[in-house]
Amino acid sequence: MLKNTINILIITIGLLSVSYVSADRNINYYHLANIVNKEWSFFNAGLIKRAPKNSRTRWKIHFTPPMPYKWPPVANAKSKTVYYGYPGGINSKKLKRQEYRGGPWIKVTVDADKKVKKEILTNKLSLIENQATWLKRYKSYHKVYKKNHDAPRLVANFTRRTLTNASQTKKIRAYYCHWQNTEVIASSIKKRHWNFFKWLNCK
Repeated sequence: MLKNTINILIITIGLLSVSYVSADRNINYYHLANIVNKEWSFFNAGLIKRAPKNSRTRWKIHFTPPMPYKWPPVANAKSKTVYYGYPGGINSKKLKRQEYRGGPWIKVTVDADKKVKKEILTNKLSLIENQATWLKRYKSYHKVYKKNHDAPRLVANFTRRTLTNASQTKKIRAYYCHWQNTEVIASSIKKRHWNFFKWLNCK
């Protein structure tokens, strides 16, 4: 019993550290959540209001890893990084080891001077495929993301020089390709950053 409790605590701590966003420019999950807190409160209130009576679905905002604003990077240009917020819903009565996933709802652009621009993409929930929970995907996360944990930071600071660094580009491809192949939201993001995903050349 004690061993199981310890394992659960270890996994929980690991999940709390997962943000899918870059630590660069002081941006992480909690900073992004704070940045869009007002907009999310309004959106979430709409989800609750439109939910069926006695619905047990609880919604939380998720964020993608940082995406390059432009690809390939422009020489000597100040880089911009794009994050997308999207809703995830948990309903223990209807879903077992899965979560609802909505399409991208808000776009947050951070420039090299840390200036933030927010753009509401929709005020309606657009459900896509269900997503396996983190507990179910933890082993693959630990194997790939932990090994390439600095990949989002590399993308957030991407320059032409990064393209010539084989070690860094390998990390980026490993991290983002695994994300693309395991996250249902990826298909909605891919078409917004087509050149970047084409460069990733994920199998």
